[in-house]
Amino acid sequence: MLYSAIRVLIVLMGPPQLEVERPPRLTFDKPVNYVRWYNEQTSRGKTDNALGDYEPILVEPEIGGAQSIEREPIRDLTDEESRQLPKAGMRWKSGDAPLLAAYLENHRTQLTQFERASDHRNYYERFDEERLCLFEIEIRVLRIMRTYSKALMADALHESKANAESIFRAQRVILRSASHAEQTLTTVGGMVSVANQSQVYEHTLASLESGLLNPSDADAQYETFQKFSPGTPNWRGIVAYEWATGLSGMQKACSGGKSTVENWRAFLRRVLPDNPDDPDDGKALTLAAASMNPSRSLGLIEDYYGEFFRIAGEPIRQRNVGRIRKARSQAVTDNLVDSVNDFFCPDLSRAYELTVRVESIRRATMLVLALHIHHEKHGKWPRTLEDIDPKLGLKGLKTYRIDTFSGEPFKYKLKDGRPLLYSVGTDGKDDNGTHHPKWGEGGAGGDYVYWPYQRAKDSGE
Repeated sequence: MLYSAIRVLIVLMGPPQLEVERPPRLTFDKPVNYVRWYNEQTSRGKTDNALGDYEPILVEPEIGGAQSIEREPIRDLTDEESRQLPKAGMRWKSGDAPLLAAYLENHRTQLTQFERASDHRNYYERFDEERLCLFEIEIRVLRIMRTYSKALMADALHESKANAESIFRAQRVILRSASHAEQTLTTVGGMVSVANQSQVYEHTLASLESGLLNPSDADAQYETFQKFSPGTPNWRGIVAYEWATGLSGMQKACSGGKSTVENWRAFLRRVLPDNPDDPDDGKALTLAAASMNPSRSLGLIEDYYGEFFRIAGEPIRQRNVGRIRKARSQAVTDNLVDSVNDFFCPDLSRAYELTVRVESIRRATMLVLALHIHHEKHGKWPRTLEDIDPKLGLKGLKTYRIDTFSGEPFKYKLKDGRPLLYSVGTDGKDDNGTHHPKWGEGGAGGDYVYWPYQRAKDSGE
């Protein structure tokens, strides 16, 4: 049976999210090694590491020697190749997308290696603690995770193999890579994680709608997501990392607690990439920073991240976006510290809001699967979400019923005998299932309908 085959593919899910500590306080009178703190946070409690299986892909062929694998250099999909990605949940033919087919064929070795890395539960990378500050570290693996996740899903939807088993296999790899990205504790890693997850859930809903996945596959699909989906990124970890990065930068730029033009020039030369179009890049920041009070600026940075850290410990909700923006606005209170704190206190509210959105997608997808499992068992749709048969043993339904936009249950009803499941969207108002493709952002109003699946014209991922 397919269900049994999927069980064979499933390995134990990684450990729960680690409780990340706030970074050490900066006082200027005693150096703090923030890179060492980061290394300890990301590696703590981990006994295996996917880095070794990512390395052969990351090492460039021309300099890699025996450690690299024979392949094309790492590169993203071109615009032309991206336009040939299949629509969500739809089979495709090589003749209809020759550039995409060639990309997959030329990167077959890398994709196989990428799959191999997904056999590991954990990922971490240790950085030079003596030479670097956190502003300078580069998480190399994030370069490939989005591109290869798109490629793997496209490969699974090719007409030669588009079936439940190939789709589940691609999902397993993509979700495990999402977990690896999230474990870096970086904002970029968190965004890669939610993008990969969103791709998987979108394809699942679309595949149920198109018939590529049968309702009888919903049980195995539900368990696959239970085992492999990392869920919401560790926002306390992300905030702690950004906090430590700001403190690390302040320590480098304000050596001995003094803010001078010379200190800032030296710091910016290290952390800002060369910009040939602007030889004075960073000049305005340098001049502003040279006249600031480091202790006062540090206090504002502490206040911002301290409040954000508290918010990040709460259940993820749309209402928190406004609280995050308010906390940041208080960290840039006047022109003297505005440009400096803008540099050390990036606005992460949009990243948090995207996480709210994708967590809503994840929960709704699990509910859609649960509805189909119930229908397969009983031959009819449940009247309410609470009526989903508890004897089915579907774990997590109590959590999945709560919409991250409202903090209340998703809206659900039977319309013409068919289920209608939707989120109230950004404004928190029930518009009776009037679909808006961007959750009603920007004051547009409307809801976001998850089922029946709303196929967007540009859903190429």
